[in-house]
Amino acid sequence: MRKPPLQNKVSSLDSVSLTVRELKNHVYTLSHEFGDRSTRKYHAMQQTAGYIADRLEACGLDVTEQSYHVVGRPVSNLIAELAGTDPTAEILIVGAHYDTCDNPGADDNASAVAVLIEVAKKLSASKTRRKIRFVAFVNEEPPYFQTEYMGSKVYANKLRENGEKIYLAVILEMLGYYSDEPHSQKIPLPLVWKYPSTGNFLLAVGDKNSSAAMEKLAGMFRRSCSLPLYELTKYSFIQGVDSSDHWSFWENGYPAIMITDTSYYRNPYYHTAGDTYEKLDYNRMAQAVEGNSAAILELAK
Repeated sequence: MRKPPLQNKVSSLDSVSLTVRELKNHVYTLSHEFGDRSTRKYHAMQQTAGYIADRLEACGLDVTEQSYHVVGRPVSNLIAELAGTDPTAEILIVGAHYDTCDNPGADDNASAVAVLIEVAKKLSASKTRRKIRFVAFVNEEPPYFQTEYMGSKVYANKLRENGEKIYLAVILEMLGYYSDEPHSQKIPLPLVWKYPSTGNFLLAVGDKNSSAAMEKLAGMFRRSCSLPLYELTKYSFIQGVDSSDHWSFWENGYPAIMITDTSYYRNPYYHTAGDTYEKLDYNRMAQAVEGNSAAILELAK
């Protein structure tokens, strides 16, 4: 039986506590009630798309679908737009994929979808110079990863075809798994001196084309919340630096960064049945909402 939706106003809770509750509700619904969300579990994927669209519309945003066919069935990217005051300004994109890889996908990627929804909610009444697009991408996971059927590739290709000007795409990828245990963070050998060995931080990954915007985002993120955020400029020899939807934007020459809990470099349940709701740290996810909201608002000015 589906849990009743949370009310938007809970007078006994402060905003952070409410954000924690909303994040839990999103992740529980996506990973526990819907479960595996993929073309192999098509009904669950369609339920997920409907859920995300409903939540974004509840923020007062209009949602459109970019649909295309895979294995004879329609699949959709979901796009919600916050209009900017300057129609000539470059567009800021905030995105996360909503499909899974034969598992509950609590961290990968219900955590990021939950943060995306809550960031959209926080910014929905903001007046910004740049237009902000919140995009939930389909088909990031295998067998579609880095193919022409990948949702973000379909989307970024269309941006390029239409000649749209993109300031930055901020891709949210796995934001829920943290550990305060020593040596809980794996770090590729060339970078061991640069990053902590305790897995209680987020990492922003960009290329040279996005480095200036990434530095600005990271600075505002760190000023706005207590969750540490480190930066990594793309090293082609480091496995995983292009393993999400930011790759699609890089392929089209657009600036893009990924913000992540580092995936399989930390989370031992990556792409397994163990990637479940109760393993995530929702208080830190709420900090990720605060930091990303402030940073995106700053970039959109």
